[in-house]
Amino acid sequence: MIGHAGLAVQRLHGTPDRRHLEWAAGLGLDRLELDVCHTADPVMVVRHDQRLEPGNVRLPRLLVTSAPTQGPASARGRRGATPTIPAGTPVAALPLSTLRRLDPGLLTLDEAVEVIAGRVPLLLDLKGTVPASLIGRWLRGWRDAAGVAVCTPCIAALRELRVSAGRAERWPTIPEFGKRRRDRVAGALSTLWVTHRDPARVRHSLAELGHAIGEIQHSPQHAVAAVASLPWRWHLPELAARWAREVRASGLCVPHWLLTAELCDTAHRLGLPLTAFTVNEDWAVRRVVELGATTLTTDEVERVRRLLRRWETEGASGRAGDLVA
Repeated sequence: MIGHAGLAVQRLHGTPDRRHLEWAAGLGLDRLELDVCHTADPVMVVRHDQRLEPGNVRLPRLLVTSAPTQGPASARGRRGATPTIPAGTPVAALPLSTLRRLDPGLLTLDEAVEVIAGRVPLLLDLKGTVPASLIGRWLRGWRDAAGVAVCTPCIAALRELRVSAGRAERWPTIPEFGKRRRDRVAGALSTLWVTHRDPARVRHSLAELGHAIGEIQHSPQHAVAAVASLPWRWHLPELAARWAREVRASGLCVPHWLLTAELCDTAHRLGLPLTAFTVNEDWAVRRVVELGATTLTTDEVERVRRLLRRWETEGASGRAGDLVA
């Protein structure tokens, strides 16, 4: 089990502070995920969201939320200061000192690792365009880099890390959706076209679609997950295998709603742990266990543990015991 976003989902959309990390490090997790952005300095900081919005900073009054000025400027932290940073500004456009005026609890990666003090292995999720050279330099200088895993949908960054920081584990996050909604829609449609030119696959997918529609009333979450995975069902196993070879991966990450039995079988055949994220609802936990995911990432560690233990006791799933262990 992996703790999502430093187990700080209730704080600024998942930006942990020292208190959250102290608590998370003592829960006996298999790994703790930390989202890593970079500043203009450049410094790596532990922060889930790549852009500054009123809901993900401690002092939203320092953000301009209407009629933004041209380009970001330094905020002034004193009371009554005129907001000068437009909402939506990328973290990478501001220095660390300015970001800490907006969120005094913001931690650098070095500070977060110091708090955790080796009590739990880390999964570093590279957000946006964190340069592989920056994370590679950090990994080369970190004494416990062999216990650190890095996940990102950027295959080029993982290729570079394979050379520059070979001791760290590389976990491709598949698929790469793109930064904008239209890119994600275009990717899904193109994948649907490429993978369904075979009439047999079309018939198979139509049958699954019909089954999903029939389940909407009884299990709407399952039905939505089944429909969402249709464009990717035939493509992800091949994509996962190719990316794993290219970067010599040690694991794979996939959104839980794209998980399929075919993808799990491919990961097991390659000898790679498969992590499904982010799994909080009961139906999603049951689904990833039954399909055969190795690991799940969650915000609800204690509740999911209780759920898995109950299933193990009831014999609801033979694989639940493996996850608890």
